[in-house]
Amino acid sequence: MNLDLQNIEKEHSPYCPVCSGCGEDGCCSATVCKQSPEGHYCETYLKELKLSHSILNKISDKIFEEGNEEKYKELRNSFDYFFDIYWEKYFNKGNDLKESKNE
Repeated sequence: MNLDLQNIEKEHSPYCPVCSGCGEDGCCSATVCKQSPEGHYCETYLKELKLSHSILNKISDKIFEEGNEEKYKELRNSFDYFFDIYWEKYFNKGNDLKESKNE
C-alpha cells in the first residue's frame, strides 16, 4: 500500500487555503480574513469583527453621552491610528497613506 503523505497533509491541514489562518483562538487576526466561501474560519472571524465593531460603538456612544470630549477624541485618535496601520499594511502597501501624510 502506497500512501501519498503530501495529499493527506493538504486535506487535513489546519491552515485556511484562503487567508492562511490557523483557526486557533487568539493566534490569527480576523482582519486578514478574505471572507471567502472556501475559507475554513471565515464565519468565526466575521463574528469577531462584528463583536469588535459593536464594542467600539458602545464605548464610543458611552463616552459621547458622558460629554467627555477628551476621552472621545482619544478613542477616535486611537481608532484612526490603528486604522491607518491596517490600511497601509493590507490595502495600499503604504503608497496612498505616505502620499496623503506628505501633503
